Formats: sequence, C-alpha cells, structure tokens
Amino acid sequence: MTVAVLERPIHDAGAVAMPGLRLMVLARIACDEGATRPELARELSGFVGAGPLARVPVEAELAQLVRAGLAVEAKARFSASQEGIGRLLSVLGMKGLPRTWAELRDVRLVAKSLGLEGQPGSRIKGLANADTLRGEILAHTFGLKLKGAVSTTKLRAALALVALDRAFGNRIKAELTASAGLNAKASRVLAGQLLRKPRDPGTDKRLVAMLAAECVGSIKLDGDGLRAALLRRLALGVGAASTASVEAAPRKAAKLAELEVVVAGDGGAPVAMTPELPQAASRPDLPGFVKVVQERAASCAEGWPGNRKALVSRVYSAIATAHPGWGLTLVEFKAMLAECHRIGKLALVTADLKDKKLLDDLRQSAITYKNTVWHLVRVEE
Repeated sequence: MTVAVLERPIHDAGAVAMPGLRLMVLARIACDEGATRPELARELSGFVGAGPLARVPVEAELAQLVRAGLAVEAKARFSASQEGIGRLLSVLGMKGLPRTWAELRDVRLVAKSLGLEGQPGSRIKGLANADTLRGEILAHTFGLKLKGAVSTTKLRAALALVALDRAFGNRIKAELTASAGLNAKASRVLAGQLLRKPRDPGTDKRLVAMLAAECVGSIKLDGDGLRAALLRRLALGVGAASTASVEAAPRKAAKLAELEVVVAGDGGAPVAMTPELPQAASRPDLPGFVKVVQERAASCAEGWPGNRKALVSRVYSAIATAHPGWGLTLVEFKAMLAECHRIGKLALVTADLKDKKLLDDLRQSAITYKNTVWHLVRVEE
C-alpha cells in the first residue's frame, strides 16, 4: 500500500492553490519541531475518514511535499523546509508562523477554510471566539454584509431578510431593508425557516448556533465542533460553506413526517409543516405573489362590495392547495404579506370584532407588525 502511495503521479505541490489536506500536512510539520508519520496520522487522518486506511491520504500528501522539496525528513521526523515555510506563509497570507500547531490549526487554517486568509489579522484572530466564528460562517454562507460588532440580534435580523428573500424565490433582495418591521419573535421564527427542520429555536443565540452548525455539517454547536467541521471540509476539498451547499445537504435518514411550529403572533396555534426546503425557483416574485394572493383572497372573502376581506389563514390554505409545489409555510406566507403591506402592494387589516367561532382562525391568521396585529387581507375590487 505504501509503495502505491509513493508512486502516485506528482501534482504541482508548489502551486498556490494547494490541496487542503496537503496544506494541513505542511502546516503541521512546520510547527512544534515537525512530526513523525504516526503523529501525522493521529492528528490529521480523522479529518479525512475513519479506520486504519484514513492515514493513506495523509501519507500521500506528505510524499508529495517531500518530492517537491517543501518537506524534509531527519531521523524519521518530518519538518517544513525553508521553501515549504515560505509557501505556507504565502498561501495563508501570513508574515510569520504562530507559536503552536493548535493556533495555526484553529485560527489560520479555519480562516483559510472560510476564504478569509486575505483579511486583516485582527479579524482572523477573532475566529478563536465561538460567537465570532458563527457570525463569519453565516456571513460567508448567506452573503451577509455586516459592519462593526456583530451581535446575535443583528445576525437574526439579517437572516430573517435572507429567509424573506428566499420566500419570494430569491428575487427581491435589492428591495429589502433592515427595518422590515417584524417583531423579534416573528423575525426569529422567519429566520428559523432557513434550518433544515424549520422551527423557532427559542432564542437568537440558539438560532445562530444551530444554523452555523448546519452550514458546516457539524452535529455539535460549540466552537470546537465548528472548527473540526471546517477543517474536515478543507481536508476533503469541499471548500467554504455556501448557500447552495446548505440547501443541497443530505437530510437525516429518519425524518419527521410533520413539524409543529408556533407561528408568529401572540397565542399562535401550532401549525403543521413539512421540514423539506423547497427549491427557490418554484416560488413567485413579489408581483406574482400579490396577484395570486388577491385571486385566492377573493375566493374566500367575506363582507360587502368595496369592503371584502379574507382571513390570512384561509388565504394561505387556498394557496397551499392550489400551489403545493411552492412548499410555502405559514410563517413565510405571513412575512411575505407583511412585506407587501409595508411597500403598499396590498392591504392588511385587523379584526375589530372577534367572533368566538373564528378564534382559532384568528389566532392562526395573526401577523404581529410593530405595534399592530393583522388578521385579514383586503380584497381589491
């Protein structure tokens, strides 16, 4: 097996676009006075697989580094040559090596996995903090443009806008503003639609932690789990997280048939929805959505000519039945209605007289927006 590894065709190990695992091997032998083969296998093979064969890719990359003159062997111990150190510093955008392998691994290689190697050192050092790391993962994955100190509240608000844009088929991002008007709970529930199993995580911090873990494929929510997942992606050549990779990630084998989610609005009743994420392309843009809402609202509206209104929950049921391919959830539907109302494309009104027979419908229809709670869609005659 070892001979086969050594006889693999030589790739350009000196190229700047160095394969991830090779970069990790080079980084390890450049620190802590180098490493032996067993040490490399023990510390790096877990990033590429499990079992005794997981060491084979590590040894293969070590052989490539030796052949390229980037690594040297002395008394069964491998270290980076001067050329190897220079190449490592160049690829990672550094001026000097950190003191320990742990620092190089957990900060600089993690930055490389997120495509941040060209950023200022102060930003890269921030990756040692779990909350900062989560923010960087989400910013990269969803293309968030965040300035200054990034709090979980800011992240939640930005993620809610991403979820709202996705609800409209990813066609209205340029029209969205940070002041969408949804209260904190409604905004968090909307952002929770980005999770593979859409739900309200309960707090902004848990939302950010869960979504960041999903973005990198980690089953753990802590900083160490996120770093390990990012290094695994780097070693396997998966690249940095992206929105496409999140939506295309495999679902768990054991899926729930339905998921109970409390919709936005005080006293909201649980609404069953499927956990699968729909394809964004199947959703309508904003004008198309308004047209469908008006059509379906007209079919279930009550009142007299010139003042006909339809309960939000009934309009949603009509649209879900007519357009099952949209995969539209009630949470998304309410957020879309609120946005259309905000920009004047349709009118939402509150139910002043609450018929006891309609209490369940009214609770499911409630849309909390700033200091107002809407229940009805006004039909344009």
